Amino acid sequence: MLVLKTSGCGLTLKTGTIIIGVLQALGGFSVMISESVSAYRSDRTAIISGPDHGISKEEEENVKRYVQGHKELCIVLAIAGGIQLILSILLLYGADYESPKLVKPWVIFSMIMTGVMVATYFGLGIVTLVLGFDKVGASILIGIVLASAISFYFILVVHSFYRYLIELKSPIII
Repeated sequence: MLVLKTSGCGLTLKTGTIIIGVLQALGGFSVMISESVSAYRSDRTAIISGPDHGISKEEEENVKRYVQGHKELCIVLAIAGGIQLILSILLLYGADYESPKLVKPWVIFSMIMTGVMVATYFGLGIVTLVLGFDKVGASILIGIVLASAISFYFILVVHSFYRYLIELKSPIII
C-alpha cells in the first residue's frame, strides 16, 4: 500500500489522523443516534389496514415484514456507528500517545466497512439502473465513487501514520 509522508495541505500525518479521528467519531456518534432513533420509531410506524383503508391482510403482512427488516437494519447500522465511535476514540488516543496498537483497529475496521459500503451501494446502483431509474442509479454510483474516494484517502492517511509509528517504535540496527 502507498505510504504518504504528509496528510496533505502541509499537515503532518499525526494532525491529519487526529482530524480524521474527530470527523469519524462525530460520524459514528451521529449514525449511532440516528439509527437508534429510527429503530425505536419503526415500532411506532402506523400500519393502516382493514377494509376501510383498502389494504389486504397480505399487503399488511408485507408492510410488517418491511418494518421489521428496516428495524433490524437500523440496529445493525447503530452498532456499526457505535463501533466506529469507539475505534475513532482509540485512534485519537493512538495518535496522541503515538501507539500503533491503538491505531491499527481503526484501519482494519475502516477497510472492512469501506469494502462493504462499496459493494452494497455499487450493487444498489446497478440494480436501480437495471430497473430503469437512470437518474437515481447514476446518483447512487456517483455518490459511492465520491464517498469511497474520501474513505480510501482517510484510510491511506491513517495507515501511513500507522506505518510511521511502526518505524518509529522499531529498534535501530547499525
